[in-house]
Amino acid sequence: MQKTNQSVSTFIPKVQIHPSALVNIAYYMVQYSNVLQPKLGILMGHTISDVFKIDISFEAIYSNSPEGKEIDDKKTQEKIDTISRAIPDCKFLDYI
Repeated sequence: MQKTNQSVSTFIPKVQIHPSALVNIAYYMVQYSNVLQPKLGILMGHTISDVFKIDISFEAIYSNSPEGKEIDDKKTQEKIDTISRAIPDCKFLDYI
């Protein structure tokens, strides 16, 4: 018996989200990784749509961010460090 992969195509609008909110989303995903472990791999790419059913373009977020790429907030930096320890290859960290 041959297995077939079926996928359903759904229109998913692009959503702009503030960079600090994106960091928080990723941080909580890392914190609850026992629940979300199968989904964490997608953070290594440029979307987290499989988790939140929305398509977030990291490049669009950061190119439109008034803060640019600098983060002064100590708590945000701690969260980024936590994420980078949990997911060493996480590409979106390059945009922060």
